[in-house]
Order: sequence, then C-alpha cells, then structure tokens
Amino acid sequence: MIAVDKISISQTFLILLLSIGLVNHVTIIPLLLQFSNKDSWIAVLLALPFCILWAWLLALLMKKTNSLHFLSWLEQRTGKYVSYPLAIIFITIFFVNGFTTLKEVIEWTKLTYLVNTPKIVTTLTLIIIIFYLLNKGIRTIAIVSGILLPFVILFGFFVTMANLQFKDYGLLQPFFTTSYSDISKTLLYILSTTFETFSILLIQHRLTKRMKTQHFSLLNFFLIGLTLGPLMASIALFGLHSIDMRYPAYEQWLLVRIGDYISNVDFLSIYQWLSGAFIRTTFSVYLIIELTQYLFQTKKKLVILKGTVLISFLLMIVTPVLSFINIIDFYKVYFKVLFYIYVAVMIISFFIILTVSKKEGRMIENKISKQG
Repeated sequence: MIAVDKISISQTFLILLLSIGLVNHVTIIPLLLQFSNKDSWIAVLLALPFCILWAWLLALLMKKTNSLHFLSWLEQRTGKYVSYPLAIIFITIFFVNGFTTLKEVIEWTKLTYLVNTPKIVTTLTLIIIIFYLLNKGIRTIAIVSGILLPFVILFGFFVTMANLQFKDYGLLQPFFTTSYSDISKTLLYILSTTFETFSILLIQHRLTKRMKTQHFSLLNFFLIGLTLGPLMASIALFGLHSIDMRYPAYEQWLLVRIGDYISNVDFLSIYQWLSGAFIRTTFSVYLIIELTQYLFQTKKKLVILKGTVLISFLLMIVTPVLSFINIIDFYKVYFKVLFYIYVAVMIISFFIILTVSKKEGRMIENKISKQG
C-alpha cells in the first residue's frame, strides 16, 4: 500500500513534465530564438549529451544519499552552515518560479481571451484552486497531473499534425548562421531549465522507489523534446519572424485550420497553458513548504504560510510594483544564475561525498590497524 505522502516514479514524471515542460515548451523559446535565431534548435540538440550526464549525476547522487531528505543528509555531513543557506536559496528560486509562472499566465490571459476581466479575478480564482490542491498533498498533485497531462499531449500532437500543411522545414537552413558564442549562450539557457530536474532530490524522501539513470535520462529526453518540437515548428512556420514573437508556441494555434469549417481552435492552447501553470505554481509552493518545514524542523502543514505565499503572488501581480520589469530581460539574467546555482550545488554535493568517503575509509583503516 502506497503511503499518502509518497509518489511513484511515474507520478514524478507527470508533475515535472507539466511543471518544467511549461518552461521548456513556452517560456524559454523566445529567449532561444533571440540568442541564436534559426540555429537555436541546434543548441537544443547539443544539450542532449549534457542532459544525459546530468541524469547520471542525479541518479548517482540519489544513490549516495540513500534517498534520504537531501538537506538533512547535507546537514549530517556539513552542519547547518551549508544546508540552511541552500534551503533559503532554493526557497527563493521556487518563490520566483511560482510568481513568474502565475504572472505570465495572467498577463497572457488578459492579452488573449479575457481582455475585460480584471486581473484580480483571474488571479484569485487560480490561487484558490492552487491553495486547495496544496492542502491535499503531493500525491493529489500527482493524480491531478495525471488527469491533465494526457490531454495536453493529445492537443500538442493535434496542433503538430494540423499545421504540417503550412510547415517548410527548409527554413531551418542554412545552418550555423550565428556565431558559436551565441549558440553556446543558447545552450546554457536550455540546460538551466532542464537542470531543474534537480528538484527531484528535494522530494526524494517522498518517492516510493529510487530513480535510476534511465529514469532521469528519459525525463530529460522528454523535456528536450518539448523544446525542440515547437522551436523547429516555429521556424518552419514563421521563419525569421518567429524571433519577434512573444509566444511562438501559441501563434502556431492561430494557424490551425481543418477543411473549410474547422478553425479558431486556439482555445485548446488555453487548456495546455493553464494546466502547466497550475501544476508548476502548485509544485513550486509545495517545495517552499517542504524546505520551510526542514528549516524550522516541523511537520506541521503550515497552512498560513501557504496562504501568505499565494497572497504575496496576488498582490505582486495586481499592483504595479513590478510592472517596470521586462520579463524577457529578467529571464536572461535569472536562467543564467539558475544554471550556475544548480551546477555549483552538484559540485558541492559530490565534493562532500568524496570527502566523507575518505574520512570513513580512514576510520575503517584505523580500526583495522588497532585490531591488528
């Protein structure tokens, strides 16, 4: 029997394919196009070997930590001087993730189909649903993800097939029209979002089984595919015009036409985007609560904190406090910082593993020598 607060590997996939998938499928694409234009898809392909290496490192780290609470494992070996600052850094990251996701979906909603609806109405509606799901726990989040994701995938295949008649993949040529420097910058951005799979380590104590290299590799492969598909399709459909588009993935829906009578089906993209934003925001706040529980060594559900975080999102969205920030310019800095944080945490973790292993080895040698 599966414990209430535990999820399986497949359920972890469901959550992350919606959560990280939204960023890889929608958010990051305009950034990639800006940096390396039509060559951006090449950078995505180049990311695959690095993602496989990252998958192997994650699996090895999960094995070495014995699927314990990751920060508790760090604390046992280094004290609170490492684990507590890391917890605060990750809380900040997930707060930003949750806020930017909710802000973008509300802005897009206002821009496209609920033009006359006040932001406070749409934001409050989403926040109430998110708050309800948060209080049900990680397993319910996974179950809801399992209900939403199949239709997201189905609609994705639908728009892909429906627009085949308009695509010209010859527009992907010529190759390498941008500098290798620009392609490497693009590579960094796609890796920064895919490296978010590190968040699995923060909930590894909630998994029923330990994930292995093949699991992480498969997940990373899916996430790369979620970027490569709409990115190549955008170039094949719009050519260089895709560089100036804010949401190329959404623009593809506006082209869908089947016969003489079926068109204007972009409402299906609303389902896709809302599903991803809903799960990503919920999962981000869930991780904030998990990390806060670790910091204060409590098992309480922290309902007031959940409400406080969500109300903070609401106030930051409906008030003009952050209206001066260009979201694309923010992402250019934010995703770069994320990349270095994830890499640094991975290096620190393995340094600790190697250091502890040497100490344990010396202790065993000393015991043997004393016995001899």
